[in-house]
Amino acid sequence: MSYISKLKLELAQTEDTLSKQIRESTKLEQRIAELEKENQELKTPSITLIKKGKLHYAEDGGDPVCPNCYKNKHKVFNMSNVMDMVFTCPECNTKITNV
Repeated sequence: MSYISKLKLELAQTEDTLSKQIRESTKLEQRIAELEKENQELKTPSITLIKKGKLHYAEDGGDPVCPNCYKNKHKVFNMSNVMDMVFTCPECNTKITNV
């Protein structure tokens, strides 16, 4: 095999390897975009808060939600309570008296 033939073969192999790496890179870029979109959707809760007295509840019910964390951090934290009187957020320590 001549020197030029060897170089042509090496070039063809290098082009093939490069092509595979470009395809893999494109797939990874698409996956990163998908994950970034999913991450953004998870960061921004899509619930509606319903105010009942001094407390805010998610429209699907359950325990009261901290309105401070929802408004300022775009996160949903259920508030814990002591004898249904004082509700406290475990994240920011907001306290709401349900009287």
